[in-house]
Amino acid sequence: TGGDLRSSRIYELCFTRSGVGIASGGGVFGNLTLLSRDAGATWHDITATVQGGIACSGDMGLWAVGDGIRHSTDGGRTWVDLTDRLPATVDPSEIGVPPSFVDARTGWLVAQLRSGARAVLQTTDEGETWSELAELSFTSETRLGSRLDFATSRFGIANGQRTDDTGSRFAAAALTRAGGATGKATAFADEVLMVRDLALVP
Repeated sequence: TGGDLRSSRIYELCFTRSGVGIASGGGVFGNLTLLSRDAGATWHDITATVQGGIACSGDMGLWAVGDGIRHSTDGGRTWVDLTDRLPATVDPSEIGVPPSFVDARTGWLVAQLRSGARAVLQTTDEGETWSELAELSFTSETRLGSRLDFATSRFGIANGQRTDDTGSRFAAAALTRAGGATGKATAFADEVLMVRDLALVP
């Protein structure tokens, strides 16, 4: 890059199958987004173009979320705003966590609804349309969090929060084997109060 990144921090990083990489973090002057087209050998600052949470899909697909959702199909050379493709029930200003994709076309996104609830959205056409799956409290005691990861088109996991009979809250996760349409809560030890991120291995 042309700038001094020694005071910067990278929070998220991913690569496409063709070696295009995108990284998101923070620098001296605020948000930072970097792009690599040579498998990480060199990086270029694209913060002026996109900011926020990032994700990769397929050979050349890149995603950026934060006050909406943007998508690139050509390795970050051009970007398209897909916010208006989201269901009307979604509050786009509350989308800050990137989607999880298993291929170029199929992915999931945790969205904050205008009602205040959270739901999982699914796309099977590279973000052109998004379907709102059942509003997910996987059980009456466990509320969907903001992070999710899918290993296959059906097998995924999401973080959450479990409330016990006394009102105390603990970390939880929800597993789905139905593409997010239904799920089953699983609890951590009571000493675990929060899980910030999680991932599945295919």
